[in-house]
Amino acid sequence: MHLIADRYELLESLGSGGMARVHLARDTVLERRLAIKLLRDDIGADPTLRERFLREARTAGALNHRHIVRVYDAGLDGATPWMAMELVEGPSLRERMTDVGRYPLADAQEVMSQVLQALQAAHDADVVHRDIKPANILLGADGAKLGDFGIAKSLGTVGADLTQVNQFLGTPKYTAPEVATGDPATRRSDLYSAAVVFWEMLAGEPPYDHPNPLTLAMMHRTDPLPSLAQARPDLPPGVVAALEATLAKDPQQRPSSAAALESMLTAGSGADPGAAPAALAATQVLPTSPAAPVPPTPREQTLIAQRPVAPPPAAPRGSRPWGVLLLVLVLVGAAAVAFALAQRQDVGTGDPGATPTPTVEGTPEVTPTATATAPAPVPSTSAPTSVPTEPTPTPTPAPTTEAPTTPPTTEPPAPTTEPTSTPAAGDGPELPVIGRPGLPGGSSSTTPPPEDG
Repeated sequence: MHLIADRYELLESLGSGGMARVHLARDTVLERRLAIKLLRDDIGADPTLRERFLREARTAGALNHRHIVRVYDAGLDGATPWMAMELVEGPSLRERMTDVGRYPLADAQEVMSQVLQALQAAHDADVVHRDIKPANILLGADGAKLGDFGIAKSLGTVGADLTQVNQFLGTPKYTAPEVATGDPATRRSDLYSAAVVFWEMLAGEPPYDHPNPLTLAMMHRTDPLPSLAQARPDLPPGVVAALEATLAKDPQQRPSSAAALESMLTAGSGADPGAAPAALAATQVLPTSPAAPVPPTPREQTLIAQRPVAPPPAAPRGSRPWGVLLLVLVLVGAAAVAFALAQRQDVGTGDPGATPTPTVEGTPEVTPTATATAPAPVPSTSAPTSVPTEPTPTPTPAPTTEAPTTPPTTEPPAPTTEPTSTPAAGDGPELPVIGRPGLPGGSSSTTPPPEDG
């Protein structure tokens, strides 16, 4: 029989790890079963590892939570450090996951909630675990318990850090990205590792895996997060969103505490009775009241003003005398233009020595006369030589477009023979001007002279 500290009787071996071996033991004083953890003999001579082992005993012994494996006692057995711990009679989470595979959401939620409660208690005591993984979570009769604070770090302890520069601590499969590149572990690093464990419980495999430990650690730093929704389509979106937020590369984007992450997972899974009504109330559609009319904008007002208005009903044909009068005026104007053009042609074919000089009288009648030094020309038979008092225009078809209000301004070609009298500079054959009574200078107009009574 081998006794530790003359009190703890070592029984059978429960297993061994990278630094220690664990035995079932009996407390001969209190007559209870417990576990004894001893540093391995091949590394027990290293003073740094011995100090780290004893620090674990002191750190875990200061924590008192029902989901943390309790440490009762610690000491040295010759040159071998040891600690007496609470015996958890049940498998580790790693062993259970190997047997079960993918966890049902409710079972995984229960285990992770208890682990997060343990982490919150450790963080409140300024202790960072730094090695959250399924092998360090024990499943007992009273729930999950977090153990193995062998590389835990007390944030409030003043003294030398037993971690060497550029030394990697933890398990690469569950290591936070910042720890993989040499940054110090924090509370949010523990949350990242816990989220990886929860992911593996739900999906049956971790988000990243590789046989090379260094490559695996860097995958957490550089590789995008896979889709948990594809691996488990039955998961509530709230749970997936909470895990994705906790597995952010940037620690500042993760939940601020273990309690906050537990609340997110509880609300996302709908396990909290008060979370579902609150979420339902947040998305409930309230009845809408009739909205007040909105005044039109300036642009809308402009469009309304420019909107075409329906024309009024057409008046009877007999009630529109102005249309007939307008048609008569257009026809008379067209006749006057035709007569003026005829007179212009007559002047061009007359005696070249005659210079037509229009004389404007103060009466409605306008009679153009010609003054010439040569003998009077023989009257032409092609056009009259004087303006009749009441001209009778030759019937012409009515123009389809509005008649011009003034005669053409183009000048006729010069006569082929030299006239006997020299006209003034800039003068030439002119069209007869129809004068309006009372207007000096004989203003041009298409309105015919008033007829005598």
